[in-house]
Parts: sequence; structure tokens; C-alpha cells
Amino acid sequence: MISYIFGSNTVAMSIALLSACIALGLGAGQIRWKGIGLGVSGVLFSGLLLGHFGYTMDASVLAFVRNFGLILFIFAVGLQVGPGFTEAFRSKGLLLNGLASGVTLAEAALCVMALWLTQQPAAALVGVFSGAVTSTPALAAASQTLSEMLTTGVPEQLTNLSLGYAVAYPFGVLGVIVAIICLRAAWKVDIPAEVQLLEEASRRDHPVMHTRNLKVTNPNLFGKPLSSLPGLEDMGVTISRVMVGQSVRLATPDTELQQDMIVHAVGDQTHLDRAELIIGPRVETELQASHGKLEIRYLLVTSNKAIGKTLQQLHLLPEDGVTVTRIRRAGVELAPRRYLALHFGDKIVCVGQSLHMARAEKILGNSSQMFNKPNVLAVFVGIAIGVVVGCIPIVIPGMSQGFRLGLSGGPLLAAIVLSRIQHFAGVTWYLPNSASTLLREMGLALFLACVGLEAGGGFVEAVLSDAGLVWMGIGAVITLVPLLLIGWLGRVVFRLNFVTLCGLIVGSMTSAPTLSFAVNLLKSDVPSTIYATVYPLATILRLLAAQGLVMLFLA
Repeated sequence: MISYIFGSNTVAMSIALLSACIALGLGAGQIRWKGIGLGVSGVLFSGLLLGHFGYTMDASVLAFVRNFGLILFIFAVGLQVGPGFTEAFRSKGLLLNGLASGVTLAEAALCVMALWLTQQPAAALVGVFSGAVTSTPALAAASQTLSEMLTTGVPEQLTNLSLGYAVAYPFGVLGVIVAIICLRAAWKVDIPAEVQLLEEASRRDHPVMHTRNLKVTNPNLFGKPLSSLPGLEDMGVTISRVMVGQSVRLATPDTELQQDMIVHAVGDQTHLDRAELIIGPRVETELQASHGKLEIRYLLVTSNKAIGKTLQQLHLLPEDGVTVTRIRRAGVELAPRRYLALHFGDKIVCVGQSLHMARAEKILGNSSQMFNKPNVLAVFVGIAIGVVVGCIPIVIPGMSQGFRLGLSGGPLLAAIVLSRIQHFAGVTWYLPNSASTLLREMGLALFLACVGLEAGGGFVEAVLSDAGLVWMGIGAVITLVPLLLIGWLGRVVFRLNFVTLCGLIVGSMTSAPTLSFAVNLLKSDVPSTIYATVYPLATILRLLAAQGLVMLFLA
């Protein structure tokens, strides 16, 4: 029947088989139980199922599609984690990333120990490692490194790699849930109390910007310019406009303070309280910008000429007729200091007269269409750069051949660096969230479909064999032991809040399915913030660990 429909057109058959495999897997991945589902990982198991029943593709076509899907996925991941990569090492993020790194090191050490104790096939154990830590990028990196290192026996080794991943993956997801439940029971955690404590601390660390109208009653300020107010900019407080009588005008550094003048201040509660002590009491008088022919605009940074520049460099300061009162970036409001560099997508609140607002809009770009239009040029130029970088050999003492980042590490490194630079060679290295998600999910689906179809022929036999049971046991140990160890260390030694600990556990495992479990269990979005803090480094370390294990075991 299939031959009758497609005839000898193997291209049509390959496309139909890939599409059916991905559609079946994504459909199965949407089935959820208590908030847990396979998601896009379901494509791997649909590929295994179809491969078991003899549906496959030409080996060269499988290899091409697998590698191309891998590159799309890895590059999109790099663009996603790049902008926040260095920020993850600041303040408490340093401790959290240190503990997450400890999880990866412990998992890799257990994998090495398992090889020494059980003498199982090395490639299979690297696959078990990738499945136990629920890291598809690790599987992709290991697969690519293995293909480049071996000239003989590649299909068998790659099959063992994929089988090991598929066997260990289910408990990799379940083990994270088991670890959280065990840690909660061990310390009899009062979840609502823990959530309240952490949310209070979060509000202190990331204060929300507020506005306040203050009356100038301090006689020491009468007749003084606004620039003479002590420490105002250092506190992150901005005065955008002032009112004398019924006249409202833009505040500039030269604005002379007068008795009973009303000033409109923007900042967090703590610093506004300090400003109130210096200037005078708050009043309920409204300073409508329209009273003084002023405008308030919300402008988006989309112009290539504005990216990476400071407010001072762009002449968007009160003395230029424009007062920036706040900058919203990635859901966080920032004080508009004159030396703060702007990022693509920043949302800026400006106050000024119409003429100056038009100039500010022209400088910043303010094109919402930029967020809806994916920059395809940036994707393919970046991929080309990444592939070249991945092919450059890196000499390591003691190795017979140079180490290469390959088709996984090269695009990842290029994406991280380019997304940090943001604007280079006339190209903006940014993708809208929708485009980034589509690129990531499509690349991963193509990769997993090829891996499943390639390994499906021997999957059932491997699972039911004695070796398959051993792989399951090894995977369970690799999943559970490091999480319980880091959980104990984080709670007992570093006194981490249980909510933070849950975010650390799911983030260190880069496990999106279990993140929804943690959020539902704790009734809080705080684990998502912690997850985002440790996810970039955890993802990269797992890539490197998988490559390192392949090189250690099979060099």
C-alpha cells in the first residue's frame, strides 16, 4: 500500500515518515498525568515504536536530518540562555550554580564508576547518563562526538547510545519528583510558610518601582537646582516633572527648587522614603503630564543604533528634554541610570514634550513589528559561524588528535557569544520568543525522530534483556543519588529555602516536565525563577560532560 502511494519516491516517503513520527510523538507528549508529560520527548518513543515495526529511512538521509535538527535546536538554546548567562553568576546565583554544577559532576562520576563496576558497553552508559539526567542536548552532543571520533562500528555504537537514553529517561523524569517528595518528607516542610518567606525575600531583592508626589518643604533646598539633591541618582530615584501652582513642566538638572513645589519621583519604596526625608512630605496632588503639554510614552528599543548604547550616549537625559523614568527588561524594572546600556527589547518609559518624544522614538526605534518578524539572516549566519568554530581543532595535551566542539558545541558557543553582543556586523542577534521556541522545538523533534527510527529495531530486545535491566538500575542511581545529596547539602549546610531547593533540583536537571510539577506543588512561580538561573550553566555542563564521557570511554 505504502509503495503504491509513494512509488519509488524515497524523498516523499522520508518526509511522510518523519512527519508521522513527529506528529504521533507530539500528540502522545501532550498526554499529562498530575501535571507531568513527555512533551517533545514523546517523539523519541514514537520513533522507537515505528522503528520496531520496521519503518526506517536511508542511513545518509537520517544522518543529515539528525544533524541539521541538532544544529537548529542547539543554536536556539544558545540564543535563549546567552543573554542571562553571565548574570546567573551574580549574588545568590553563584551558590545555586555551584550546587547545580555539583549535581552534574556527581552524575558523571557515577557513570564512570558504573563502567568500571559493570563493564557495560561504554556508548550505552553515556546514553544512560543522558537519559538519567533528562538532557536531550547531552544525547545530541554525545551522538555528534561519537560520530566524529569513530570510523568503524558507528551504527552499533550510536544505537547503544540511543537505547541507553530511552531506557533511562522515564525514571530520569520520575526520579526528580521522587527526590522532591523524599526531601519534603524528611524535613516535614510547611510549604505555605516556605513560600511566604521566599516571596518576601524576593520582593526585597527585586523591589518594584513606584511613583510618589513630594512637596518641597526643606528650606535648605529652596533656590537650589535639582542636581544639588544629595545622592538622588545613586539611590535610583528619578524626578520626571515638577508643578508650580497649576503649571506642570519637565524636570531638568537646572530646575530650581521652590517652596511648596510638587515633584513627581519614581523609584522603589525604600529609596522613595529616603527622598521624602530629604525633600518633604508626600501629597495626593496629581501631576498630569497633559497639564504642562508633556507626553508620557512607552518606547521599545529596536533600533540597531541604540542597542548597547547608554542613555547618555543617546542624549536621552533631562538636559536633552527627555526624562526616562524606568526601564523594563525581561520582566524586571530597572532604575534609568545614565550609564546603563540598553538591550534589544527594553521597554522605556519617557516623559517630555512632543518634539523631544518624537526624537526619542526615532533614536530607539519603537517598532513592535520587530518582535513579530524573525531574523532569519541572523539564524543562518550564526549557524555558519558556529559550524566553522566547531570544526576548529583544540589541542589538548595527552590526546592523539585535537578536540573539536563539533556540530553541537560550535553553534552553542556562537549563539551565546552573539546573543551577548546583541548587535554585530549589522545584524541583530535576537529572536522573538515565538520564533525561538519554534526553532528549538522543530530542531529537537527532527533530531529525536531520527534517533528513535535509528534505534527502534533493537529497543524492545534491549529493554527485556538482562543488560536493559542493568541500564535501568544504573540510570536510577545516577538520577536519584546526586539530587538527594545536593538536596541535603543545600538544606542543611547552606540553609536554602525549600522552594529555592525545588527550583534548584529541577533546574540542575534541566527538566521542564518536572518544573510544572514543582510549580503546582508549591503554588508559586518562584521555582521558575530559580530554574532560569541555573538552567544555562546546567545545560552547557551536561553537553560538556556527555562529550567528555565519550572521549574518556572511547578515545
